Amino acid sequence: MVYLFVLVFLIICASLFDRNVDKRLKKFFYIAAYIVLILLMTLRFRVGGDVLYYENTFPFMPSLAELASMNLFEQTYQPLWYVLNAVVKSVYDDFTFFQFVHAVIVNTAVFFLIPRYTKLRFLGVLVYYIFFYLYFNTEILREALAVVLFLFAYPLIFKKKYIQYFLLCFCAYLFHAFAMFTFFVPLLVYLFRKPIKLHHMGIIAVVALVAPSLILEVILKIFNFNEYVARQLRYYTELEVNLNGLIRNVFDAVPILIIIMLQQKKKRIDPILIPAVNLYFVLIILSITLAGSARLANYFVFFFYMAVINTFVSHSDYKIPNFRAVLATVAFFLMVSKGFYYIRDMSQYNNRYPARFYNIYLPYHSIFDPQIDRTRENIFNNSMEENVTK
Repeated sequence: MVYLFVLVFLIICASLFDRNVDKRLKKFFYIAAYIVLILLMTLRFRVGGDVLYYENTFPFMPSLAELASMNLFEQTYQPLWYVLNAVVKSVYDDFTFFQFVHAVIVNTAVFFLIPRYTKLRFLGVLVYYIFFYLYFNTEILREALAVVLFLFAYPLIFKKKYIQYFLLCFCAYLFHAFAMFTFFVPLLVYLFRKPIKLHHMGIIAVVALVAPSLILEVILKIFNFNEYVARQLRYYTELEVNLNGLIRNVFDAVPILIIIMLQQKKKRIDPILIPAVNLYFVLIILSITLAGSARLANYFVFFFYMAVINTFVSHSDYKIPNFRAVLATVAFFLMVSKGFYYIRDMSQYNNRYPARFYNIYLPYHSIFDPQIDRTRENIFNNSMEENVTK
């Protein structure tokens, strides 16, 4: 129920304060929304998936004093993850405080960047809340830190500030090894700097569907020097693509395709968002046969949703016939994709009792009413604990 209250609050904010209202009032409610989303993640008690693993291992993470005797580059995770945990423990040795620090870092970055990419900041927050807030704050905790660093690094490519760009990306890599991918983004930005043509999309789709093993072989050769990355790439590519996942990927690709086609009609488009949307499309298409590609798409999901908002806010520039129908189509595919994500059957991990993926979020328990949800714990113990790469 708490999720619904927050959703209603954000819808009201988007309806009232994205218009020309008093700037002080807009600022007040923007800060209020920021605080609400941080508190929602800070005060939760064993809510989420991979976060349960990090909570279980938090007491065993090294302190600042112990870091001095460790070779941080030979550990399970990347160095800055250990540093962050040690710093948090030195201030207050409790996982709730860690949740607070993590939520502050991720949500501060998102709330800071949203107004820089869209005038409708509250709609941006609402979209963030619906589509990737829970994922960033309860699932990919390590990678989320790498992603937000990349969000600040990405615009530097267009300013040709490559030293600052690679420094930020290296810091991202020190949080999550998959951020190594960002070292190649400047080249990819150059290759995908213009909206992808329809026939190019077809070629990409065909290659992704008929030659996944060849693509994987090339990727593994590039990243083979990093044993951790290579191992995780093999893990993700060995995952079977089920019908639910296939439908999700298709429903993810359709709205991206629509946005790209609309970009081609517009005379003025933010050059920063064009390659990001193109790369998001490519990675989502690749994920149909190479599941690990979806993880790399996390680095562009923020830019994609900002492009979605901007596309339909400035629809008069496009001369779109049946604009409402097009908007409804994009919204439909995005919501159905997210719906398939949450309703995935998890009964096999709950001793054959009925369970869905949304059970890792529902019911919401807070630190003021700490309760262990048996279904959530079963799903974690029987499935997610095996995969702590997120």
